[in-house]
Amino acid sequence: MKTSIKHIFITCSIFLLVIGCSTKKNTWLSRNYQSMNVRYNTYFNGNESYKQGLTKISQNHIDDYSEILLMYPISYHENASAGAADMNRAAEKAEKAIKNRSIKKKPKKNYKKSKDPKYQAFYSQEEFNTMIDDSWLLLGKAQFHNADFLAAVGSFTYIIRHFSTHKDVVSEAQIWLARSYAEMGWFYEAEDVLNRINKDDFSKKQTTFFSAVNADLLLKEKQYNDAIPFLVLAISGEKNKKQRVRFEYILGQLYEQKGDKENAYKMFASVAKSNPPFEMELNARLKEAETHMGSDGSMLKMLSKMAKDSKNADYLDQIYAAIGNIYKEEGNIDKAIENYKLSIEKSTRNGYEKAQSLILLADLYYDQEKYVEAQPYYAEAVTIMNVLSSDFQRVNKLAQTLSELSENIETVELQDSLQMLSKLPEKDKIDKIKKIIEQVIKDEAEAKKKAEEEQKLAESSYGQGNMSGNTNTNMLMSLGEGRNTSFYFYNPQLLAAGKTDFQKKWGTRKLEDNWRRQVKSSVAMSDIGETVDDPSGLSDQSENQEKTEITPEEDNKKPEYYLRQLFTTPEQFEASDAEIMDALYNVGFIYNDKINNTPKAIETFEELQRRFPSYEKLPDVYFYMYQTYVKQNDKEKADIYRQKLISQYPDNKYARILAQPDYEEKLRKMAMEQDSLYEQTYYAYLGSDFRKVINNYSYMEKNYPASYLMPKFNLLYSLSKAKTDTPENFKASLDELIQKYPDSDVTSIAKDMLALMAQGQESKTGNSHGNLIALRDEQTKAKTNVGEDGEELKFKKDVDETHFFVIYVPKDRTNIYKLQYNIALYNFTKFLIKDFDIEIRKYDDESFLIVRNLENLDEALWYQSGILRDNDISADINNNGLTNFVISKNNFGLIFTTFSVEEYIQYFNSNIAKGNDQKIVDRTGQVVKKQPVKTETPVQPQEQQKEETVIKAVETETPAITEKLSEPQS
Repeated sequence: MKTSIKHIFITCSIFLLVIGCSTKKNTWLSRNYQSMNVRYNTYFNGNESYKQGLTKISQNHIDDYSEILLMYPISYHENASAGAADMNRAAEKAEKAIKNRSIKKKPKKNYKKSKDPKYQAFYSQEEFNTMIDDSWLLLGKAQFHNADFLAAVGSFTYIIRHFSTHKDVVSEAQIWLARSYAEMGWFYEAEDVLNRINKDDFSKKQTTFFSAVNADLLLKEKQYNDAIPFLVLAISGEKNKKQRVRFEYILGQLYEQKGDKENAYKMFASVAKSNPPFEMELNARLKEAETHMGSDGSMLKMLSKMAKDSKNADYLDQIYAAIGNIYKEEGNIDKAIENYKLSIEKSTRNGYEKAQSLILLADLYYDQEKYVEAQPYYAEAVTIMNVLSSDFQRVNKLAQTLSELSENIETVELQDSLQMLSKLPEKDKIDKIKKIIEQVIKDEAEAKKKAEEEQKLAESSYGQGNMSGNTNTNMLMSLGEGRNTSFYFYNPQLLAAGKTDFQKKWGTRKLEDNWRRQVKSSVAMSDIGETVDDPSGLSDQSENQEKTEITPEEDNKKPEYYLRQLFTTPEQFEASDAEIMDALYNVGFIYNDKINNTPKAIETFEELQRRFPSYEKLPDVYFYMYQTYVKQNDKEKADIYRQKLISQYPDNKYARILAQPDYEEKLRKMAMEQDSLYEQTYYAYLGSDFRKVINNYSYMEKNYPASYLMPKFNLLYSLSKAKTDTPENFKASLDELIQKYPDSDVTSIAKDMLALMAQGQESKTGNSHGNLIALRDEQTKAKTNVGEDGEELKFKKDVDETHFFVIYVPKDRTNIYKLQYNIALYNFTKFLIKDFDIEIRKYDDESFLIVRNLENLDEALWYQSGILRDNDISADINNNGLTNFVISKNNFGLIFTTFSVEEYIQYFNSNIAKGNDQKIVDRTGQVVKKQPVKTETPVQPQEQQKEETVIKAVETETPAITEKLSEPQS
């Protein structure tokens, strides 16, 4: 009996305690109970998961020491996947705490304290559980490290708006908000947030965090010098040793880039002494040696000692590169080249470290104007580099330019060698050929040995899972991460690698049929020397299936192979000369246009004139030389080439200008007039004023035939001929354009038009389309509204189909990304479980902001009604006269193919809005329909109360995240 009474008493006590601690009451007991429950239960578990996720992200990250390090590993967004599970769990725990433990009910008011400022601040706050603001902060940080930066922005913005009395929490949320903006590339918004933070509210820890985030933002904006003072401040207050050492290394990199070697040396020395991870310590010591100010040779001795240490066997490439850098700094270029080559040779990881050595060596050769020697190193570096590297575009462009240059130089050297060899007596020919064969055998043996070594290295690296110093990054890049490189020919790295491998295997080949054949039934002399042996040992079986033995003419170890390639007739020598002339011409303009080496260009063109005074393209060369010497203010030499052009080629377009008495004035006038005249001509064509187009073309041809815009004038002239003249004359004008300007960018357009005419298509006379948008509209109107099934295409009302909420934004009407942000923020603060996707689709100059995942028409209309109550969004829509509407998925597809937005609005007003109490707005934002409620799919009874709750939450700006909502059911 006593035991039963005791159990009843305990049960009742527990029941009364739970009732007293309910979130629906606000007492001292309930507040402290709920706060303690969150602190030591959901928040604790969530925070532990968050810390585990941070550790995994850090461990997954691999640094590229050839670049300035990232301050935070999450800035390489792909790292987020490593900690995704832990971050999701942390977010779930934070959401659970917010939903189940929030106390918003006001406590019973104590009128005796009503004038106490502290009590007033306490009573006016929105949330009374002291751990809820920490839970919101944890939610935002988990979303941030899950790379869901837009959701993180919503969380931190909510904290700033609803916890204004918690100054320390608001300050931290503002800093995290700035970080979120920075990771999305919204640098202006990040700067604005950081500038508006009240620094007086900072704790020491927040001052350190604020400084680090400022430094991170400035590094992302590449304002390196401005980042230094913030980084210094962040280092001074950073308590996490690993993070502090990382910041010190970055600071050393910034000092080195600035040229402050003294401070750079101090930072790298400090890092090396702080017992960092092995790879960071190694790089710090290498940088310490490179930034050392003394010249006593101590750093070279230290690096040489490091090279002999077995534990550094996989890092010899970096060590020898550092030695090369020291020699380069001292001016000992030969020693620098020697060590850069050693670095490349000793590389085992084939990652960014090797790429860095390749670039250093290539840059040295480039600075010495040894372009052919530099080219293979640039080309190989491109195949290894991370496409997101700051130096990638430069190296890739140089690799392509020097490849083009090398091919032309090799053509000149090869043809000169073949001509020289062809003119030798028979005995001397054989002697020379024997030496060539000896070299071929030697080269093949070395190539085979190198290939075997590379194969062993590749197998070893693959087995170790360390194919490069930055494996995850390089593999992602090769698969197209970070840019649209899924298609082979869009990926510059794969293209460069393929080209390099092809040239190693086959040599330089012309683009032609049967390129693999060593012996062609009819070999043009322009191809001699470009056919090389098949290193794979495979013959072209498609050409000769039964052939099993290689004849002497096909064996590059036999004299006959080379003798058959030599020239024996005048026609063959002439063909060889033609190749040399074109190659020299190309080399000269590559030097001038792509390398900006005017002396080399002049030297090449002078050789071309000396060797081939009858070359057909000499007028272009003379005009180039004239312009070059005018720029150099060398009037004497400029006049020499002017006279040459006038006397030797009086009918040339350049000569006609230079022969006129006022040619200098005309050239100046051409530079001022040609652009504006072309613009007038272009718009005249769009306006179908073909007579003006033809007159302007005639004026340009007569007065400024040397203008770089003449090909475009000629194309507009031809198109005008198509509209006003016979097809024969149109074709003749296109032929003339191709003949006069074979290398112009518009020549391909002319060729395409001629090809279409050859297929039977005819040009149409009449007006021009004016512009592409008008052409699209015309084509749209011409379409028959019939689908593939033969049925008429039309809008259909389907209340149960998935719907979209759409805002139509004409060009430059408003900042669509700001509107996207406001809608994302609205969705986040009003709905917890429901997940709406937001997409921006551009079509010509128009944009559509689309909210997806609305399950049916009723939900779409309900969503539109709620979002138009949001002050920021409705103001943006109304002030800018934007059209907003709801539309089914199928109907939306039709407005991009068959119908216009206006036609859908008209259909909506007549067929869907009718019978619904719903705002329907036109392009001016004005209400055009408002009818009594009459839904064809009524809201289910169990959903009615839920809908009213959510609408009330929207109207009162009370976040629905505090309500226990489930997804609407269709």
